[in-house]
Amino acid sequence: MNSLKLLLIAGLFLMVSSCKKDDPSIRVTDEQVNEIGNVLAKWGNSHCTMISIEEKDIVWQGPNAGGCSTIYFEYKTPDRDSFYDFEAFAKEMKKLGVEDSWIEREILFRKTYLNHENKVKANLKTLIESSGCDVENLYSQIRSMDTNINEEELRQYLNCLGKVEFTKGAWGQSNENTSLLEVF
Repeated sequence: MNSLKLLLIAGLFLMVSSCKKDDPSIRVTDEQVNEIGNVLAKWGNSHCTMISIEEKDIVWQGPNAGGCSTIYFEYKTPDRDSFYDFEAFAKEMKKLGVEDSWIEREILFRKTYLNHENKVKANLKTLIESSGCDVENLYSQIRSMDTNINEEELRQYLNCLGKVEFTKGAWGQSNENTSLLEVF
């Protein structure tokens, strides 16, 4: 009887100690997160629709410059790394004679972009790793996905991550006085 209890306890210990996070099929690389997120942002942008899973945003919407505001996962600029080099940006602007208040405001905008980008990346990575989804399967399905599919079809791709919700993105008219901080 004692050996049966010992065997049962050992079996339970092995089940508990073999945590899902040790399963290589649910580990996701930063490159995979970026590619999945950017495909979802492209879908969101073409449908003017935000995506959240388990009430966590996995794409974000930029400032409203008329029409549907751009939906992002990563903020894309030709010189993206320098976009977030705040010190170099401030130095360059001071050389051009730009007022400090404008420089500070622009840096605040860029920091806001960076904060949102980091938040949605962390959300997506956490959702994938805690879901039990087969990462390679999810990754290959999303990479080959047609961005013209509808919400229900996209929901089928993402169901293994949790409850998927769609929210229509913001529309508006161009307004040069709108602050990026008001949008977020």
